Amino acid sequence: YSIGDFGISLVNILFGTFVFQFYVYTINLNSILVSIGISMQLIIGAFFSIIFGVIVDNKTPGKFGKRRPFLLLALPLWVLANILIWFPPWYAPQANSFFWPTAIYFWFMTILQAISGTLIFNVYLSMLPEQSQTQKNRKVVASNRALFSIIASILALLLPLIVQSILSDPENVKWWQPSGKLILLYIPMIGITFAIFGLITIIFTFFS
Repeated sequence: YSIGDFGISLVNILFGTFVFQFYVYTINLNSILVSIGISMQLIIGAFFSIIFGVIVDNKTPGKFGKRRPFLLLALPLWVLANILIWFPPWYAPQANSFFWPTAIYFWFMTILQAISGTLIFNVYLSMLPEQSQTQKNRKVVASNRALFSIIASILALLLPLIVQSILSDPENVKWWQPSGKLILLYIPMIGITFAIFGLITIIFTFFS
């Protein structure tokens, strides 16, 4: 169960710390449009957190319990959104950072990520009491979660910095520039890898 925090944190921290930089400085999308997408993600996540909490708590337990099925329901969309967010089909042109096709794509992916991610995280947190009936064991589980979260935080922050350190010109990373092309190669690879780890750890959580 605790390793689920590793996969979730990997994906969320990479998104939270690097998606703005990726879309503004490499994809060339205007910072206002990117900020709108990130704000939408936060607002929608907060709203659906309440909705999903009510739905999950009032669901009749089935073969796999009350909460576990929601993990499998949200997992495909969550993995898909966290991969595709790094592969915009259109880059904003050099002379037009207010490029609506890219902005709409980014907004759609952030909304999809917010909804699916909120469901997964809410269900994951609500499963903690099911892992053990004793307070002592629950503290052990919580400590393990914190450890996995710290490791994930280090990796999610370190790998993009390593990519930046190998750039020949880290101050010029637009998609049409040599350093930008490296960003477009390595950052999506990291995003895919983290999403796969998220998929595996959530599956482990489902069977915990």
